[in-house]
Order: sequence, then structure tokens, then C-alpha cells
Amino acid sequence: MNYPAHPNHLTHPTLPRPTCKVMLVCGPPAVGKSTFVKQHAKPGDIVIDLDAIAAEHGIGRSRRAGDLERILADRNRRLAALASEQPERIAWVIVAAPGHSQREWWREALAADVIFLQAEPRELRRRALADPTRDNRLSLKLIDKWLFQEKLDEQRRAALNVNVTPWEPAL
Repeated sequence: MNYPAHPNHLTHPTLPRPTCKVMLVCGPPAVGKSTFVKQHAKPGDIVIDLDAIAAEHGIGRSRRAGDLERILADRNRRLAALASEQPERIAWVIVAAPGHSQREWWREALAADVIFLQAEPRELRRRALADPTRDNRLSLKLIDKWLFQEKLDEQRRAALNVNVTPWEPAL
């Protein structure tokens, strides 16, 4: 199945269809996406996590535009490589994907099962502030931006009278 092209080829790349099973883990910053994958991925599973890729490049969570382009390009190369994987392998892909529309785009692009993690805004902020690897101001800004985009997408879908069926975790 073809999925729509996106004007930003780095954040929404055109990718070949993966040949392995893809588990797409989505949710706001500080919800525990990376922790969830660490708890559920098995030895030999593929994990594609932008934060981990950034760390491989020696880049922390505070990223300049040039850094972000470099790590997104690396992530996209890894995503494209999923088209050459053995069918029995499992790839865990972590993306924030605020809004059902974003999650649906990624689900279609990767033919993925979606796991959507959620937490109350207050808990997200508490976790972000407790994490010594995070820049507090930036983390709070990213959480607020994610929540705003999630709400905006919800309002757009309601205005268009689009029903959404929530995904069930595929585990």
C-alpha cells in the first residue's frame, strides 16, 4: 500500500516497505518509550531510537538544526534497511508522533503495529524534571508542544467528524 508523501523528507521519509515485523512505539516526551522498548525487546531485535542514534553521534538531547538533520538522515537509513531484514526479525521504532494523524502516517509507512504510551501531563513533567540527562526548560517546552499538537489533531478530527479507533498494544 502506498502512503502519502510528506513535504519534510527528513521527519517523514519515503521508505521501502519493511520485510520484518515493526513495532512502532509512540507517545510524548518522558512517557517512557525507550524504557518500554528496553523492557520488551529481545536479544537480536532491532531498535531504532532517535535519542540513541544521537548518543552514537555524541549528541545529547539539546540538538542544533544541523545535528538534527544528521541524526534524522541516519535514522532514515536504518528505517530503509528494514526492507532487507529477515521476516522473523522484530524492529522497535520509537517516534513521538503527536496526534492520531502522525501515528497513522507512521503506521502506514512502516506497516507497523502501534503501541501508544500515555501519561498525565503532570507525570510527564515530573519525569522530565527528574531525568538528569534532560534539559529541564527544553523538556518542558517539548512536552507542552507535543500536548498542544495532540489536542490540535484531536480538534481537527472532531471538526471533520472523523472517528478514531484506538490501537491496542500488540504484545
